[in-house]
Amino acid sequence: MSEVQTVRGHRPAASPAARYLAVLLGLLLLAGAAVAGRDLYIRYTDVDWQPWVSSATTWIGELSYRNWMLPAGIAALIIGLLLLWAAIRPRTKTHREIDSDIAVWMRPVDIARMCTASAQRVPGVMGAHTVARKRSIDVTVIGNTRDQRLREELQQSLQPLANLVAGSPALNVQVQNKEANK
Repeated sequence: MSEVQTVRGHRPAASPAARYLAVLLGLLLLAGAAVAGRDLYIRYTDVDWQPWVSSATTWIGELSYRNWMLPAGIAALIIGLLLLWAAIRPRTKTHREIDSDIAVWMRPVDIARMCTASAQRVPGVMGAHTVARKRSIDVTVIGNTRDQRLREELQQSLQPLANLVAGSPALNVQVQNKEANK
């Protein structure tokens, strides 16, 4: 029998920062188009309005050096560098890969919810809270701190779930006394 080859999908990532800047730039270009349209309307009709584009270019053409121009140039350079950084900056990774034959991804919050639900099904657990990090899954359980069997059952219940996450994050289970949270 032939073996099926699978291809890994791309890792889910957040929207690039340049996306929002592109929307803002698009709105600014639309405003510029409106100004250009207004000036074209003035040029080809008999209205007695002052055109904005020719007034602005005349004003810029008659400028001589002023003290504010150097800081404005530095600010424009900084803004340009920030825009360049936003365009080439890698996107934030939002999901964790699950060890599987097919490409499966989960958000850290979903991994935490899965572990919390599994921990709450263990007898003796009164409540659970999980934080899924890049290198660890930290589960805090409210229960009897002296019950060693509870710790073992939690480990048996949660370790297979932690092993599903690619990179095998460390599983840290902490049992707190029920009176400690009152």
